[in-house]
Amino acid sequence: MGGDLGFATEGDLSSALADAEEFFRDEKLLQVFAKHYETGEVLPSETIGKMKLAGAFGRADWIRSQLYYTTLSLDLHDQDPAGLDLDATARRLYESLQPWTWLEGNRMYASFGHLTATRRTTTPTPSIR
Repeated sequence: MGGDLGFATEGDLSSALADAEEFFRDEKLLQVFAKHYETGEVLPSETIGKMKLAGAFGRADWIRSQLYYTTLSLDLHDQDPAGLDLDATARRLYESLQPWTWLEGNRMYASFGHLTATRRTTTPTPSIR
């Protein structure tokens, strides 16, 4: 079963890591050990609720980013390259799919390897004789 994740890992380890993520969302379990370092006060339920909301926001934001990358890739591959304006397309999609402010001069597509299916490879160093 090892290696199912793309690297040599036993299945029990990858399963334990997934369980650990849920472990830190369990309020009763957190309150057993998550205490203030000076007072010993238990982590308040309100704080745990805010942590869960922040985690949900982060997961949703990751999905939104993936939607941007996917749509950008599709839009760039679905057009005639002769009339393609990379900057305009990237900006239009970013502004329609992301809540953040577009930074002028952004050229993220220059390092977006999915667009050209490029991989980074190492070039052998020539031996010196």
